[in-house]
Amino acid sequence: MGCASGQDIYQKDGKVLRATNLKRDGGVVFARLMSQGENQETAMVAVNTIDRIVFPEDPLFREAVEHANLGDALAVLNKTSQARSTAREWADINGNTMADILRLMIPSLIAAGKKSELSRLLESWVPTKEADLETTVGLLKLHERADQQDKFEMECRRVVEGAPGTLSAAVAWTYMGRKALDSRQWNSAVRAFTSIRLFSQNWRVLQPVALLGAIEGCRGNASPAQAAIFASDLESEYPGSAQASIARSLPPLSSVSSEIKN
Repeated sequence: MGCASGQDIYQKDGKVLRATNLKRDGGVVFARLMSQGENQETAMVAVNTIDRIVFPEDPLFREAVEHANLGDALAVLNKTSQARSTAREWADINGNTMADILRLMIPSLIAAGKKSELSRLLESWVPTKEADLETTVGLLKLHERADQQDKFEMECRRVVEGAPGTLSAAVAWTYMGRKALDSRQWNSAVRAFTSIRLFSQNWRVLQPVALLGAIEGCRGNASPAQAAIFASDLESEYPGSAQASIARSLPPLSSVSSEIKN
């Protein structure tokens, strides 16, 4: 039986029920209705008669957003995993918060390097009505297939050119930047990661990833002044992030090879 502190239940026949608390048992929602008196009536509402429910903001989700703004991916995952457990009971009802939770969870899994957890999420994915979220998942599923890497790269380019401010674009730039770093294509890496900074400010949990990637690209490209600027931004904006800790431990730039391939 799922439980939530609900507000408004909009039924398909046009009726609206205002509730202080909701409980669900299979195909029935038990709604404790708002009342000015001491006694509160409980209504039984069949799920198939509900058009949508307006849910209040989950405090766990609010905390997850706060952690995302600080670039703390692990803390975001802790809160979103709990929020997702509650939201799962209501995932088939319009107005549920599952898509919002997943929009935070996916970039946090990427930022935290949780590859196996991300793979499990993709394997058990239940389609949503959110186009950008579905595009993001489509990209990630392509990335997981070794025989689809050419198509993945093509789709990444299409997304960043067509929808630069979206989650899918931020994810695409992240993977494009990482591949450029692996290939020692330093300028391309810096361009990809700074694109996240420029176009994807809404996806705060990926900003430390972008800054560290830009630092690594500048170090490879022997650009100490620019690397120092990105390092300063990372330290001032996201001091508690894992990426800031990594940046602090990097060796002096003079000891890094400056071989450039692009």
